[in-house]
Amino acid sequence: MLDFTKLEAGKLEQETIEFMTKDLVNESLELLSPAARRKNLSLKAEIDQEVPLTVEADLSRLRQVLVNLLSNAVKFTESGEVALKLKLEAKDKRRAILRFSVIDTGCGIAAEKLEDIFKPFFQADASIARNFGGTGLGLAICRSLVESMGGSIELTSKVGRGSCFSFSIPVKIKDRKETTEKSKEKVSDIFVEANSHEKLFSVKHRPEEKRELILIAEDNPADRALLSLQLKALGYRSQAVDSADRLILEFQKGLYDLIIVDCQMPIMDGFEAALKIRQLEETDKEEALSSVDFHERKRVPILAISAESLSDHQKPYSQYGINRLLLKPAKLSTLRQAIEDCFSSST
Repeated sequence: MLDFTKLEAGKLEQETIEFMTKDLVNESLELLSPAARRKNLSLKAEIDQEVPLTVEADLSRLRQVLVNLLSNAVKFTESGEVALKLKLEAKDKRRAILRFSVIDTGCGIAAEKLEDIFKPFFQADASIARNFGGTGLGLAICRSLVESMGGSIELTSKVGRGSCFSFSIPVKIKDRKETTEKSKEKVSDIFVEANSHEKLFSVKHRPEEKRELILIAEDNPADRALLSLQLKALGYRSQAVDSADRLILEFQKGLYDLIIVDCQMPIMDGFEAALKIRQLEETDKEEALSSVDFHERKRVPILAISAESLSDHQKPYSQYGINRLLLKPAKLSTLRQAIEDCFSSST
């Protein structure tokens, strides 16, 4: 319970270190192999060849999440197999987003219980604590740990057929070489996802979906994927573009409630793009004023993100019509607060 109380208070410090992805997978499986053997379960893993060989992240938190999910999978699976799958979702030269999936052929979770499964002290069945023990905090801690690393976690499950817990997190790439066939062969048995998991009832762990639609403008693929992932975890719908020109075109459709723009995009940076959007809004307002059916449209709030120190920007960001400026990559809680501040300032 110590981890959970610290996480809830935001007092659990991160410690990022360099490690090999295949070692993390092997070590996590080895910890659970005795329990799996006692139940005659097959314990398997697969690492996609595109996954970076060496990365930097909070290894302690990452291992805690993996071992917790694997432990639950073994605990609630009476026959069949438990598999750990690791794949690459996005990357650039320096960073990547890795997706871990723990898949089992266990008892599964009823559809009506999926929304609550990550809540503290929740048990999907009253008999779970009686038969298997536990406080019901494990998955809540996993969720908090994943979100503290800038990621999100989700679940697919069906009663009698099994479950799949997946989470994605950003990491720094320390070795640009991809895994080879040789390193892939060292990871236990190779697992290929079974057909029985293809049509499971699916629900993503996130707050109730919000009505606001957010437009992202970010030229870096990994940063763009991370922002989309974080917004998804916060319950927001989003659309992403890779340039300021495309941002302007999308903005003119009038569909979006908030814009998140990268300051360092090439050709036209985020500051210029924000200024252009404010100019377009003023033009639209002037045209609307001359219309007989005039009604004033609210300005779309703009949240800018920058890889540079905020003190490096010469002009105050408000001069460009920007509501908030964040240093990237932003923690999930910081991003949530910034978005809420932007919406508040536009009312």
